[in-house]
Amino acid sequence: MHNNYIYPLNLDFVKSYVEKQTPGNANKELKVLADQIPSVLDKCREPTTLKKYTCYFNLWKDWAERYSLKCFPADEFQVALFLLSLIQGDASISIIESCFYAIKFHHNIISCHDPCEAPIVKNMLEAAKRIKKQQVKKKDPITVDHLNSIFNYLGGENADLKNLRTLVICLIGFSGFLRFNEIVNLSRSDIIFFDTYMTLFISKSKTDVYRKGSTVFIAENNSDLCPVKNLKQYLVKAEIAENSEKFIFRAITAGNKQSLRKTNKPISYTRAREMFLDVIKDIGLDPRNFGLHSLRSGGASAAANTGVNDRLFKRHGRWKSDQAKDGYVEDNISALLSVSQTLGL
Repeated sequence: MHNNYIYPLNLDFVKSYVEKQTPGNANKELKVLADQIPSVLDKCREPTTLKKYTCYFNLWKDWAERYSLKCFPADEFQVALFLLSLIQGDASISIIESCFYAIKFHHNIISCHDPCEAPIVKNMLEAAKRIKKQQVKKKDPITVDHLNSIFNYLGGENADLKNLRTLVICLIGFSGFLRFNEIVNLSRSDIIFFDTYMTLFISKSKTDVYRKGSTVFIAENNSDLCPVKNLKQYLVKAEIAENSEKFIFRAITAGNKQSLRKTNKPISYTRAREMFLDVIKDIGLDPRNFGLHSLRSGGASAAANTGVNDRLFKRHGRWKSDQAKDGYVEDNISALLSVSQTLGL
């Protein structure tokens, strides 16, 4: 990474812009405010997002320097040529889009003319999406029948800690429409039990840009698959204190007496996926057709096919848009047939 592009944000070009906009005879108080602009703008996105923008802007910078072109402010026709070179190369659509939005961000942040607003650049991106289009095979959703098989294999009063951990991840992921990061970042203090239900406080979520947090409500029932009952059993087995701030899904010590490791570090995505796919294979399913996201899509599909109110459905899954929400739902045959059955034929 170039030295003049400092992670997470290139403050130098922001400082240069501020200096040009602030005349030498400016009021002292205004000057103090202006000097603070770079450090405040550094907080306008998540650090990981700013790091990504810097990384992909440097791809454009390297390309421009190769042809002795000015990278900033960028010329719209030259940006179109850059995108074309990516299309003709081995770059994926993800990389091309990231470069486009990185260039856009660096110009927009200081009100500079945005070359990405030019029709030729926009259309080049649209062309890239069509040319680089890949067939996406979605993972199958988990069903209640699958969960019954998982419970019969892992659950029960005599289940050990490792098996209970896998079972509970499946049950709360399904019933709460939870993403993997939402599951593993749960601490004991995020969980409150009531007489007939429990709440899970999701402190960080993909769509929760400003980290306000959200609460998921999950009902208790008398079935073997009750997520509330099984979570209570797991917390007792894991000896997690009610007021603990530690993550509830941590690594488990080796040996006959299983216990959660003292280190407050949640299990990794790789380990959780491995555990999940192992049990999928053990109950007779093809692990190639499933992933951890199958839990969220499974719960969403089950709810949608029973006619849950759309507003509550969207809130439960913490979706921002109908398009995002609908992408998780796999309609069953009955639901699909119901459309033509209402036509009065």
